[in-house]
Amino acid sequence: MNGTSSASGYYEQPGGTGTAPTYSVQPADGQLTAGQWSEMDFNATAGGSRTFATAPASTGLTAGDVVLLCATVEIIDVAGGYLAAAAAGTAGCSLLLLNQNAVQIRNAALSTLPTLTPGVIALLVTIPSGTTSLIEFFTCTLPTGQHAKFRIGAWDVLNLTKLGLDTITV
Repeated sequence: MNGTSSASGYYEQPGGTGTAPTYSVQPADGQLTAGQWSEMDFNATAGGSRTFATAPASTGLTAGDVVLLCATVEIIDVAGGYLAAAAAGTAGCSLLLLNQNAVQIRNAALSTLPTLTPGVIALLVTIPSGTTSLIEFFTCTLPTGQHAKFRIGAWDVLNLTKLGLDTITV
């Protein structure tokens, strides 16, 4: 993680709605065996969406490079209603990748998250022309009255092209 505005390496993207969340760093546990969790504790007394993001990360990217972005993610359902809200379309998470000029590269609904089963996400992305660094936005949405903790850890960007890999199974 490579943000600069908080201890977790992430910063809150301006323009969020709903109750302001609390951000913290949590130690590794049975789901994340090394490193630390960056956690958004979102107690939505007023519903809305909040985004935590990294500062632009220079990764030596060249147009046409294929990169693998991977992380471990987890949702802790504190209030007990996240699954129903996710099924109703009023709760969820997404990962948005932007370049250094805030131009969207990829938007991915994190479809594994509504199960509340922690797991690894992996995205293959071909770097478009003009991209020299990446910004990751992790957006979490909750309806009024819900409370959940959104965690991301072990985030990494692997440049498969620079590693000499031309195929990979994810």
